[in-house]
Amino acid sequence: METVSKANVFFNKGSDKWKTPKSLYEKLDGEFFFDDFDPCPIDWKEGDPDGLMIEWATNTFVNPPFSKLDDWIKKANDEWKKGKTVVLLMNAKTHIPSFHEYVLKSPVEIRFVKGKVNFEQEGRTKKSNNPWSTMVLIWRKEKSPGFIDLTFQK
Repeated sequence: METVSKANVFFNKGSDKWKTPKSLYEKLDGEFFFDDFDPCPIDWKEGDPDGLMIEWATNTFVNPPFSKLDDWIKKANDEWKKGKTVVLLMNAKTHIPSFHEYVLKSPVEIRFVKGKVNFEQEGRTKKSNNPWSTMVLIWRKEKSPGFIDLTFQK
């Protein structure tokens, strides 16, 4: 992982270290029962394991650096193919290549978050000046309840 410049992430003043609000995490955890594992912890520093290179837990929540969404979406899809459930919180950037390559071509559940998410930074909740809405992508071990397999059977 690398430091992000202001030019790459204009809305967050040069930092990808924005913590998920506790209430949002707890709501998702109550549904998915996440393992005690964070592939991209907010306190990550040089020399720590790279979440894009290591094995993830069986039920993983991910609030990835928004400057590298393509990499994290691909990794989430790869982990799902290993039989895991991955819940990924991200900007609603449906135009990025990974969204079309991995989300729309897999049985991923997409939930849009109503209103702006006020992420936490440096121990304080900050009003979001993020211009994007937020969505949650869910890759389930088992098929999503709304997923219908349209494979033709003879």
